[in-house]
Amino acid sequence: MIWFRKKSRGPASSHPEVRDSLFGDETLASCAEVIPDDPDTPWARLHAARASQQVGDVRQARAQLRGLLDLPEIETRLRLQAWTCLRELGEQPPADVASVERGVVIETADADGLRTLAVYEDMTACLIEPSGLCVDWVTPDEAVHAHVRRILELAKVVLAKTDPVHGPREPAPEPGHASITVLTHAGPHTGSDELARLEHDAMGGPLLRAAAALRRELVARRQAR
Repeated sequence: MIWFRKKSRGPASSHPEVRDSLFGDETLASCAEVIPDDPDTPWARLHAARASQQVGDVRQARAQLRGLLDLPEIETRLRLQAWTCLRELGEQPPADVASVERGVVIETADADGLRTLAVYEDMTACLIEPSGLCVDWVTPDEAVHAHVRRILELAKVVLAKTDPVHGPREPAPEPGHASITVLTHAGPHTGSDELARLEHDAMGGPLLRAAAALRRELVARRQAR
């Protein structure tokens, strides 16, 4: 696998806003543009952190984000986002938790368009198909959880052999290509290559196969409803 930032631009997602939320990598300013329906939601702390940042009070902005992380049962995607914002403000995660696999986003592109599958350590998952199908899975289900755990376990190899990448997110893969992004509190570890090559890669091949198995599971669950 070629573990570097690929600058070419691939096909658009059928649900671009959902896809963007899967990486947890928005800037604090972008997060503050989201208006929550309930002012008591965790997003209120992101708004407060942005307000402090705008007046130059970085210390208070960090405190708001750390308060967000202290909330019970905060979802993994939002925890990743909080750490993205903390890194933006100059704070790095503790070494013992910095490079732990928190989520994995696997994308493949073909003539039909872009397919995105994301899994997280809180056992949630999201699938976006080129057809427009979007499955945001949050229901406890042992069969789905087994697939998620398998993908996260395989991601450990990627983390052991790569470093986090900083800067703008890599564009979606071109048709015939795929990308794998392992999400950590220290930043994403991202690799891209031709799909045919990636399928035979020691790190990428098992992850692609595990992702395909989960995709089949999620599609079957949606069709059974």
